[in-house]
Amino acid sequence: DRIVCTRLDHDSNVSTWMAMAEDVGAEVLLWPLDETGHLDVDHLEELLAPGDVAWVAVTGTSNLTGAVPPVTEIAALAHAAGAKVHLDAVARVPHLRTHRDELGVDSLMTSAYKWFGPHVGMLALSAELLATVEPYRVRPADYPGARRFETGTPSFETIAGVAAAAAFLMDEPSPIAHEQELIERLER
Repeated sequence: DRIVCTRLDHDSNVSTWMAMAEDVGAEVLLWPLDETGHLDVDHLEELLAPGDVAWVAVTGTSNLTGAVPPVTEIAALAHAAGAKVHLDAVARVPHLRTHRDELGVDSLMTSAYKWFGPHVGMLALSAELLATVEPYRVRPADYPGARRFETGTPSFETIAGVAAAAAFLMDEPSPIAHEQELIERLER
C-alpha cells in the first residue's frame, strides 16, 4: 500500500504517517505544491492512478499559508480510487465549518487548544473505521465504538473544557467577514 501526504501539511500529519509506513512496509508519496502554493488536484489524480493508495492525508487549512484545499473534491477522487481520507482539521475548525460527513472524509483530527479549549486531540472516524480500527491501548478494553479508544478513565475535566470551548465556537459557526475576506485574498 501507498499513502499520499502533502507538502502543505503540518509535520504532524506527515511524520506520523511516515513512521507508520515504516512499521508496515508502506510507501509514502508527497503530493507537491503548485507554483501558487496550493495543491493541484490533477497531480493527486496522477498519484492515485496506479490504484494502490490506501490513504490520502491532507490538511483542512494550512497553518503556514492559510491555503484551503478542496477537501470534498479530494475525498471524492480518493474514494473513487479506493483510498480513505484523513483530514488534519486543527487549523481549519476555528475558521471554517468542518463536518466530517459533509466533507466526505473517513477520519478527522482536531485539537481544542486552537479554539480556546484544553490541549487535547480529538478524532472523528467513519462508522466503518470506528468498528474496525484496533487502537493502540494501555489495557485493551472490550468496549464497542469510541470507548475502545480510551486508555483508562476518561479525563472528565478535559471533556468539560472541550464542551465549553465547542459551545463558544458554535456561537458563531461561520467565518466572520474579516476572516472570509482574508481567505478570499489568499485564494486569488
